[in-house]
Amino acid sequence: MKRIFLLLFVTLFIPTILWAQTTFSVDQSLKYLSSSQLQGRNAGTRGDSLSQLYIVDLLKGLEIKPYFADYLQPFTVKMKANRGGDIISSKNIIGWIEGTDSTLKNQYIVICAHFDHVGLERGRMHPGANDNASGVVSVLNLAKQFKENPPKRSVLFILFGAEEKGLLGSYYFVKNAPFDIHNIDAVFNFDMVGKYKQEGFLYSKGEQTAKIFPELIEKYAEIHNIKYDVSPYNYMDGSDHYPFYKKRIPVLFFNTGMDWDNYHRPTDISDKIDFAGIETITKFAFDLITDVANQPEKLKFKKK
Repeated sequence: MKRIFLLLFVTLFIPTILWAQTTFSVDQSLKYLSSSQLQGRNAGTRGDSLSQLYIVDLLKGLEIKPYFADYLQPFTVKMKANRGGDIISSKNIIGWIEGTDSTLKNQYIVICAHFDHVGLERGRMHPGANDNASGVVSVLNLAKQFKENPPKRSVLFILFGAEEKGLLGSYYFVKNAPFDIHNIDAVFNFDMVGKYKQEGFLYSKGEQTAKIFPELIEKYAEIHNIKYDVSPYNYMDGSDHYPFYKKRIPVLFFNTGMDWDNYHRPTDISDKIDFAGIETITKFAFDLITDVANQPEKLKFKKK
């Protein structure tokens, strides 16, 4: 009986111990999220659940507080008929840092990325290193920086579930936000930001949704020696910033190109990620977002 109990303990608990960590690392965290253990992080699968537990562990290690009683916002959504009509259950992961200003702390900056990917297709795992483990570690790296230097407004760090199923997690959050959604001043979304060296540019969408965005991008791109351009692709509705945009909230969406050779393919692996580029992008983003978070007046939305 003791031998059976020991075997059960090893089987059930050792995998958790192996990945549990309190020290965040851009490269090691991305490598785990895109590892075979998570089987491509398809929404509603074991890999999806393991990735949630891992991200929560990292937020705890960074001493980022949960927004709710814990970090998880569960949701169950029926997909549209033209997307299969399946019932999808997953969770959003939400941490936050309270703002330092007694008045402005009641307004929010959202920094977000989706953590899911497409899982297994035809028996082959799709690791999703660039799409979107790169965005997840960017948000976590920004959380680490903001923990050390909190701004005047409060900052929400949201890792959305089921983006690949049709932005299900972000639509759910916008519809079920725990406060007036228009208390959000701006949303900064990171989706596929792991190929800066290969592409040669950091791209954005939404730069026209607030008057101040273009000048801030230019200012901090020059400071951090970032080669920046407006995205050549018309995908304003292609990631988790879009539900906020529809609510007339200023958004900035960052990526480093569509990476068509590896997009939604088994070849989207961690060995192809530009980790130094992610570090540079998040330093640039930290300065830009801090500037926005400390603005004396609320940003005014401009329709793109």
